Order: sequence, then structure tokens, then C-alpha cells
Amino acid sequence: MRLFPKDLAKALYLATSDQTEKKAAAYVKNLAAVAREHGIERSLDDVLKALPSVMEEIDASRRITIESATPIDDATAKSALKAAGLKAKDEDVVRRVDPALVGGIRIRTGDGVIDATVRRAIDDLARAIGASPAND
Repeated sequence: MRLFPKDLAKALYLATSDQTEKKAAAYVKNLAAVAREHGIERSLDDVLKALPSVMEEIDASRRITIESATPIDDATAKSALKAAGLKAKDEDVVRRVDPALVGGIRIRTGDGVIDATVRRAIDDLARAIGASPAND
């Protein structure tokens, strides 16, 4: 099996992102040693070039966006995540205000959307009675 620079960059980031600086440095030294052993140390430059885009890709997949019609506080955000069965680090949660939602909360994850907004309820009702929803 051949590993491409992007694969190695992904493995490196996943292995080091939650580690202390000392442990992360040990992983990097190990990667360099393994690359030397296998004669692929020239590819390390490509691994480093791939790292920023891989980091953004991984971080984006972890990111959770909470949208609401008005600003919400930390307790409300945590409560909404808990009610949705989601766990996240504070730095992985983004809050956005969108007055068009009217009320409620919409949670976006890398896997999908949980929409408990008044806007969705209004649009659902409009579709049910044959009217055109505001978002269409």
C-alpha cells in the first residue's frame, strides 16, 4: 500500500492535534525516522505542504455551527448541543445569528443539520397548505 503525502499529513495531524508539544515533537521525529528508513524522506516536504489544507479539512469536519435568530449565551449553546446528543470542545463550536430564522435553533455538523427553527416550521406549514415557502 502506497501512502500519499496527504495521507501522511492527515495521520500526523490526527496523531498530534490533541497532544502536548513534547509528545507532538516525538511523533514528528518518529515520522522523520520512518521516512529515512524507507527512503522517502524527500516526500516530507510534500507532507508539510499538504498539512494546512488537511488541518482545515479535519477541523471543518469537527466544527459545529449553532444558528439562532438572536444571540445565545454559552449555557444555551451547551444545552442545545446536549439536547441534540452532541459533544464538542468550545473551540469547535461556532455561533451565528440569522434573524431570518425568527426563533429556535439550527445546528449544523459535518454529518447534517438539526433544524428546530420557527422559519422551518413556517416553511413546512406553507408547503402543507400549498403556498410557496419564503426560502424557495
